[in-house]
Parts: sequence; C-alpha cells; structure tokens
Amino acid sequence: MRKLNKSEVNRIIKENAVLSNEDLINKYFDIVYHDVLGSQAEQMEEAGWDESDVKERREYEHYMNCYNDILEGILQERGVDPWKDYANNITEGI
Repeated sequence: MRKLNKSEVNRIIKENAVLSNEDLINKYFDIVYHDVLGSQAEQMEEAGWDESDVKERREYEHYMNCYNDILEGILQERGVDPWKDYANNITEGI
C-alpha cells in the first residue's frame, strides 16, 4: 500500500482543521465504524469478487485508515483523546 503524499496530508489537515472538536470526533468515529473496523475487502475476497474490486476496496480502506490517523493527530494536538472521552461517555451512560 502506498503512503499518502504530502499534498494529500496537507489537504486533509486543511479541510478538517476548521472543524470543532465535537465535529472532528464525530467524523473520526464515523470513519472508524464505517470504513476502518472490519475489512469489507476480506469479505469480498471470500465471496469470490473480482480481484480488481477487492484491490480497489483494500486501497480505499488503507486510505481511510491513514485519513483517520491524521484526524486523530489533529485531535491530539488539541489535547483531545477521542477514545478516553468515548469511554467516559459509555461509563456515564451518555
């Protein structure tokens, strides 16, 4: 898998730096639950999908994982730990 180039990273940072912490956390978890956790590519491969489709899905999942790493970095720079806040909300029943 290829790494994101500097211009891609800068674009992602620029478009997300303007978001509030709450919006950024919501976007972060949306990507985690819809695009990062569990591999649809593996399911596609097991189901016999065409290899080019599986490869395309793997590339997308890799891109979204990198994207989410950047979002997490922005949150950390702001002093926000999305997983800590998420765990606190669960234990508090929110």
